[in-house]
Amino acid sequence: PLFTSYENEKEEESKGSLSNVHKKIAELLVSIMQCQQDLEIPDTHLVIEPEIKNASVKAKKEGRKLNIEDFADKLQDQDFLNSLQYRVNQWIKDIRKVTKLDRDAKTGTALQEINFWLSLEKVLNHIQEQIQQPEIQMTKTILNQARRFYAVITFERDIELDGALKKVSERNKLMRNFPIND
Repeated sequence: PLFTSYENEKEEESKGSLSNVHKKIAELLVSIMQCQQDLEIPDTHLVIEPEIKNASVKAKKEGRKLNIEDFADKLQDQDFLNSLQYRVNQWIKDIRKVTKLDRDAKTGTALQEINFWLSLEKVLNHIQEQIQQPEIQMTKTILNQARRFYAVITFERDIELDGALKKVSERNKLMRNFPIND
């Protein structure tokens, strides 16, 4: 409003330059509104217990795979097991933040919709890759060996990764080749 009143006063002096500035401000406002409508998808990084990470590095240096025998002395260590269980619970929370994301198709542009689903698929695939890492698998194995089944079952059931991947895959079948002019 202030710029518009100034523009009206100076209209006679520099008709073209002020209208160009006004047009650029309008374009900037539209861009800002579009950025506010874009939903950022948090990339999830599963934090591995340092003792498991260290054992994994040691096993790699020795040219072998990480195995449960590397943790034989830790299977009765309640502090270690509690720490692992805490990590697994944190993984569940972090992964569910992503798997529960959804987008209202009625809001935003078609390009934003496409970008949302493609980005979500990328993040979900990254989570799935992390879950397949030997350190994550060993964490689950240790908890199973220590008879802490609830943590592992809860992890596998509650993250709902397979369902989210299926939903995203179905939506992206259409979205991937959707003709959009930028």
